[in-house]
Amino acid sequence: MTDELKTESAKAAVGESGEQQAVEETVREAVESGPDVRERVKAIVIDLFTRAKESSASAEAVVRQVYDTATDVVKRSAPENPDSVLREVIDGVAAGVQTVAQSTKYAFQEASDRGQRFASADLEYAKKNMKAAADILTDTVRYASERAGAEIGSGARELKTHAERAAEAVRPVVTATLDAITRHPVQTATEAAGTTIRGGRLAAGAFLSAVSGILAGAAEILDPDKGGKKS
Repeated sequence: MTDELKTESAKAAVGESGEQQAVEETVREAVESGPDVRERVKAIVIDLFTRAKESSASAEAVVRQVYDTATDVVKRSAPENPDSVLREVIDGVAAGVQTVAQSTKYAFQEASDRGQRFASADLEYAKKNMKAAADILTDTVRYASERAGAEIGSGARELKTHAERAAEAVRPVVTATLDAITRHPVQTATEAAGTTIRGGRLAAGAFLSAVSGILAGAAEILDPDKGGKKS
């Protein structure tokens, strides 16, 4: 390996390590805070899908870390009903995946309604996101199943059932979103080169901007303290 490659690998390792530590701290704060665990975990998941493409850690890996950290916290703090906390974490992950999937679907529907086409790179990135979303739902059920297998008791079994129901409730949204992405017209080489086309060609990166805008708008609607809106 050349010195340049070694340097880049070292930078990537440091970046990923720092990102993992940051996520771990955020999860610990969310779980230990007590109230709003679901909403805070949901925000973590949404952030994973709206950050830059160059993010060093995959969404699936970070969500597995979310579960591991949450389990460690409830074991150390020994709450009266630890599985209730973990149910909140599961609900937060599922809600985050659902919000991202719905926002992605809406972005593609809006573009199609306007006769616009996202760049091929954006299509591939969106597909990758939805695959990651589907994998996260599978990991959620696996995580709860492993806990149920390691622990004897109705609480552990109920956690597994809860995870299965949460994942199944979100899967149709992810599937519908992937279908919308697949049906979106692909830019031809001529269109990608900048030739005028009917409706308009969206520049590469427009997908991330669109989804981020949709999520920001939803946050303002849901949170009366955002955007100067007061209840």
